Amino acid sequence: MLDALSCGLPIIVSDRIGEIDRVDNTGVTYKEGDVQDLARAINKLMDHSYRKELGLRGREKMVKNIVGKKMQKKECKTILLVNAARLCKQISNFSLI
Repeated sequence: MLDALSCGLPIIVSDRIGEIDRVDNTGVTYKEGDVQDLARAINKLMDHSYRKELGLRGREKMVKNIVGKKMQKKECKTILLVNAARLCKQISNFSLI
């Protein structure tokens, strides 16, 4: 989660995570176990300007609050690709029937 924020990526997290305050204005939460609510959260991030706004806020928050932790563009791209692969796997295992 912190790595995504460092890269300027908005986050989608369960409402049951231990540190929900990290999401404040940097991402979207969904009710854990509720597929419809997860779909709602994903849909919210389909809006490019909203997604960009949350990503910028997350990046600013990380720069302000996390001292000495720097990430290279290559690391950010790797994190994005790994998370995209995980999401694709989860979606391919999901059935509406």
